[in-house]
Amino acid sequence: VVSTQSTGELGYARTENDEVEDLFELLSEVRKETECTAVCSGAIFSTYQKNRVEEVCSRLGLISIAPLWEREQEALLQEMIDNHLQIRIIKVASIGLDKSHVGRSASELLPHFKSINKKFGFNVCGEGGEFE
Repeated sequence: VVSTQSTGELGYARTENDEVEDLFELLSEVRKETECTAVCSGAIFSTYQKNRVEEVCSRLGLISIAPLWEREQEALLQEMIDNHLQIRIIKVASIGLDKSHVGRSASELLPHFKSINKKFGFNVCGEGGEFE
């Protein structure tokens, strides 16, 4: 498990009505009603995502835990498949993917993901926004 609580420059500037501020408000409420001391995120490779979660945690005095951080993504996706996670593609936004891939499982698409990773640098876990 990787655990960090950052107090340095996080590369995030607060803006009104952004999703980070929504997360801040939600976790503020959780903190009032529970003894929560940490937040666990699914960030794998997106510094953008990880920095924003850490920024909110820092403001609230919470520990940010990112157990998947910088895991090798092909092995991670295979581990999720092997552990019977039902991963369905609901949106695509990458070269090499089109509407025919929507609704299909990650286990079914893994060979295709590997292929477009080699061709285009595709992120097999979708961490770059390639799919949801």
